[in-house]
Amino acid sequence: MKQLHKESCPCLTRWRGILLVLALFIFAGCPQAADTVENPSDATGENAGEQPGEETDPPDNNDPADPPGEGTNPPAITKFIIAEIEGLIDEEAHPKTITLILPAAISREILAPEISLSDPAADVEPASGEERDFTKPVEYTLSLDGVQTIYQVIVKNRVAITGFRIGETAGIINEDADPKTITLTMPAGTDVGSLSPVITLSDPAAAVEPASGETRDFREPLLYALNSEGVETRYQVTVTVAASDASDARAITGFRVNGVDGVIDGDAKTITLTLPFGTGLNALTPEINLSEGAVVQPASGEAQNFANSILIAKKYTVTAENGMQAEYKVTVQTASHYSVTLTVDKEISFSPAAASFSRNETTSVSATAGYDQYQWSVDGNAAGTDSRIITLSGGDYFIGSHYLGVTAWQQGIPFYAELVFTITP
Repeated sequence: MKQLHKESCPCLTRWRGILLVLALFIFAGCPQAADTVENPSDATGENAGEQPGEETDPPDNNDPADPPGEGTNPPAITKFIIAEIEGLIDEEAHPKTITLILPAAISREILAPEISLSDPAADVEPASGEERDFTKPVEYTLSLDGVQTIYQVIVKNRVAITGFRIGETAGIINEDADPKTITLTMPAGTDVGSLSPVITLSDPAAAVEPASGETRDFREPLLYALNSEGVETRYQVTVTVAASDASDARAITGFRVNGVDGVIDGDAKTITLTLPFGTGLNALTPEINLSEGAVVQPASGEAQNFANSILIAKKYTVTAENGMQAEYKVTVQTASHYSVTLTVDKEISFSPAAASFSRNETTSVSATAGYDQYQWSVDGNAAGTDSRIITLSGGDYFIGSHYLGVTAWQQGIPFYAELVFTITP
């Protein structure tokens, strides 16, 4: 038996070698399989990071509420009006836009828009009625319940011929006609067959044909075409010659705004007005009276922006029947606040700062009408009247100077004025 066992050893050895090789091969493959399980980051799929047998948490249907404003209708600007012109609102643009085209005569430097909102509870910044410079785009932001809407407002002036002058004669421009018109009345004896107008445009980048300075025959009306960004505007220019006996009167005899008459200096050719405190100056319509037969540009009743007129006076050109012209400069401002003035009756001589009367005289002093309440004092002591008129008796005061004061209230705001008066023997 021992011999048989020895003879079988070589065979067993060979099988053991084969089994060893197979074991080594299987063992070499095991780490890779183990890594596949142990490293979930190498796996793909929705639940790649979960261990086998782990339960996935159900979706949480009780998440916190949506962010503030979610589901709220965004606030919107429904109207945007400047100088009675309504802007074109584009809700599809990003950001949303509002575009206004204003007449060439209206300055864009100081404008106060009227704004209407889809929800009165919304806030808009800048606010409705707040003045802004629109020479460049202005951004408006609406806010409601944490939701904001932004609009970019673009204001442009309609491109126009703002000046048409032949020699010393300026043309009268009518923007309301169709086509727009320019009329000039040249002095008697002018040859209109060969004239060279100087033309001013609201936008220097625009083009006009015929060009400024070109000589033309004006014996018949002539069309001028203004082109800007592909839009053409036509003006019909008519030139006439004044009769030899035509009047040369060319004065502004009256200039009234909102019932307030302007102060006219005929020699200096200036007109000044001070309107009540708080009056808007962006679109005023003056009533203008002229010499007989004369015309004025801008015309009476035509809205103008006087907001900047203290710095740059508004020009009005008056043309006489014979074509001669005069230019007036108009400035309009508002009172800085309500004011009160004192007036001594006409029977007593007085100066703006003082009045004088004897111990045997009485005089009345009146304050400006229209205030809600008046309170008088003499030398700081109450004078015992709440009327706007006080009567002073000279015998009540010692000889010498005294101070008469009045406090007048307007809408709860007090205003004070003072007058010095002197009692003589």
